[in-house]
Amino acid sequence: MNFSIGWLQPGLLWLAAFAAAPVIVHLVSRIRPPERRFPTVEFLRRAMSRTFRWRRPQDWLLLALRTLAVAALALCFPQPVLVGGRNLTQSSEGKHLMLVVDRSASMAASGDGQSRFALAVARAVEILRSAGRVESLNLVWLDAQPDAVFPDMGRSRERLEEVLRAATVSGQRGDVPGALRLALERLEKLPGAKEMYVLSDLQATAWRETLPAAPKDVQVFKVKLGNEAPNLALSGLETQPVEPLPGENVQALARVKNFSPEARIATVVFSLGDARSTRQVEVQPWGEAQVGLNLPITEVGSFVVRATLQGSEDRFAMDDHRAIVRRAREGLKVGVLPTALAPEEREVWQRALGALPWANVQQGAVAELGSTCEILVAADSGEETTKAVQEVLRRGGTVLYRPLAAPWQLGPVGSGQPALTASLEKTPTDAPWHLRIANEKAEVFQLFSTGEFGDPARGLFHQRARLAGGADDLKGWDLTMAYSDGMPALARKKVDQGAVWWWNLPMAPGASTWSGESAFLPFLGEVILQSRPVTALPPGTEVQPGQSAAWSPARLLEGGKVQLMDQTDAAVPVQEDLQTGGQRYFTARPLEPGLYRWLVVQENQGGTGHVVAHTAVNVPEEEMDLRTLAPEAVPFGETLATGNAAALSFAQLRDGVPLWPWLLLTATAAFLLESLLLAWWGRGGRKDQTSNDKLQNPTASSFTA
Repeated sequence: MNFSIGWLQPGLLWLAAFAAAPVIVHLVSRIRPPERRFPTVEFLRRAMSRTFRWRRPQDWLLLALRTLAVAALALCFPQPVLVGGRNLTQSSEGKHLMLVVDRSASMAASGDGQSRFALAVARAVEILRSAGRVESLNLVWLDAQPDAVFPDMGRSRERLEEVLRAATVSGQRGDVPGALRLALERLEKLPGAKEMYVLSDLQATAWRETLPAAPKDVQVFKVKLGNEAPNLALSGLETQPVEPLPGENVQALARVKNFSPEARIATVVFSLGDARSTRQVEVQPWGEAQVGLNLPITEVGSFVVRATLQGSEDRFAMDDHRAIVRRAREGLKVGVLPTALAPEEREVWQRALGALPWANVQQGAVAELGSTCEILVAADSGEETTKAVQEVLRRGGTVLYRPLAAPWQLGPVGSGQPALTASLEKTPTDAPWHLRIANEKAEVFQLFSTGEFGDPARGLFHQRARLAGGADDLKGWDLTMAYSDGMPALARKKVDQGAVWWWNLPMAPGASTWSGESAFLPFLGEVILQSRPVTALPPGTEVQPGQSAAWSPARLLEGGKVQLMDQTDAAVPVQEDLQTGGQRYFTARPLEPGLYRWLVVQENQGGTGHVVAHTAVNVPEEEMDLRTLAPEAVPFGETLATGNAAALSFAQLRDGVPLWPWLLLTATAAFLLESLLLAWWGRGGRKDQTSNDKLQNPTASSFTA
């Protein structure tokens, strides 16, 4: 904040020249000559003549006090005033007042025992009370969806004060350009004087966006609240796999960011139901680290994984918690098309899939399997099979294709997918083909990295399919395994919304020994697991702060009541919608960060209710960096005040601080101090000087001119 001095009576500044009077008096004043012994009058005249001369002042303290007193007294008459920046609209003039208050998530950061938002509220109330006569006023909240308190402009200061004191931090990201445009739109058509105050922490990630230009007829002032603060944040949480199966371990991975110049140790507590585990990780300055652990999944249905930063001791606790909602699926629907495969190989597929507890082997016609299965084993290239394959891929499923001696089109004609032409070949019994792993980093081989489950490439092959162009025909595919001569044995490619495996691995007893190896079944299980489709979670499972959440029951509820509870077990208002083809419940207001539970309460069951769904709301990553911009770096308006508390109130900034009382007090104090010094000097100073002279000249007579 830049302060300057103004003068209510600048025409009287010439009185300040009187400050030179004490200096002139001291320069020309006669000094009292010392007492001396003179033999003749001539010597006395010479001594007297030396008492009238321009001399260098000896008593500097008296000179300074007298000069200060006269100068301070003279400057009282022009009436100086301390003002901040340029003068604001005088309180006696009517004006239109607009407040823009930042309540995005970063405003929850605290310092000196008070949050940035609490400071913003206090400063906004002070502006309202010191605004003088106001024609109209309004308040715009700066958050993800900026909105104004009054639809147009209002007149009630008391109403705005009530809204400010009842408000809390929204936990949302801040739409700075949107809030400023909304405030300017409310002011642009109003006549007369207009003032706009922006109260924000000027967070760098939000205020670096392109800002609108303020009209010349609107005086815009920005007030910065709070200073930069270090922060350790949970910026992300995910699970692998996304949709686990019962009995499978899910790996929870948490990302931790360090927004500070020093390395920090992060302690992350993971929780799944009643199970809790703790992990630690070191995060480098301004860096990011990932930490995780395995959590067991025991039941089918949705589950919640939570992560918490323990003992982070930073000033922004809102981003120390994170939650995600996931779903454990009942199983995978796998179908083996009954056509083209030899009976011996089809039997091997059926027995192997039946040994996997989470593989639900489906039976039926080709078209039926194509519409119901998530994983499909196909071999021939007939029209019916092609349609079933395309249906599975469209839904995000996976196809394991066993190549035979016929061209096979991955997609419909004209889709750009090339046809793959293969021919069957056999090798003598004494010269079988061997497998080799082409990509050791493929996820299907992670289970076998320790050697505990055997070697998935072990086995002898006497039959296979040979591509017409060799390995070049699968250019663009991810090659996983190949034969010793380079012919592709297993490769994968994304097609449409799903994926296709080129499964050139005969499994009939006469074609290979691979199905009898110990690693065969675990490897087949890993391929099936890696091929599982990821289905979208129900809408409203995870929403951003400031958005509404919704839940729709699978069947019509009769006699039950739906409630939404937040993390403190407080009820959140919900509304019912029956006009969307079924029941739908949605929140009546936007949600803030936290974990919410949807309950169905049956009156005949005591009204306790049971949890049917969850909604997780997490702090946006953009709000975690608490670095701020200097007010001068924000090209919007003038800086009115900064810091946690300004030295002057807004009323003083508007009308100025009168300085003449302080100048009058200074002059009075200087005169009083001068009197005390003269009194002391008159009582003791002269006596000491006379005594010293007599001691130096004990026999001489004294004369005084």
